[in-house]
Amino acid sequence: MKYSKEQLIELSKPYFENKPLLAVIYATSDNQFFYPESKSYANAHASSNNVEIITINRLEALKIKEEAKAVINKEEVKEIIIVEKQEEIKEPVRVGKGLVKTKKNK
Repeated sequence: MKYSKEQLIELSKPYFENKPLLAVIYATSDNQFFYPESKSYANAHASSNNVEIITINRLEALKIKEEAKAVINKEEVKEIIIVEKQEEIKEPVRVGKGLVKTKKNK
């Protein structure tokens, strides 16, 4: 059976869900999947079985939209302070919701 690109994209979702750092996966039209480090195996498999290789990226598979990546919940971000390195800091510096302790106040 020959799988369409849309079918292979749907079938690739578990690979991306189980490997959060995976950016791309290669699939062949006979439903075989190959990680990037095994691309040569994908090429060999495709050549010997006369099937097509399809490259599927994470955004495509998980349907992440560009605008969704840029959304920040403004209620959660209350305070961000950027402090340059100072030699005589004696009190903790507030950054976001946590405190960063300096060497001087350990």
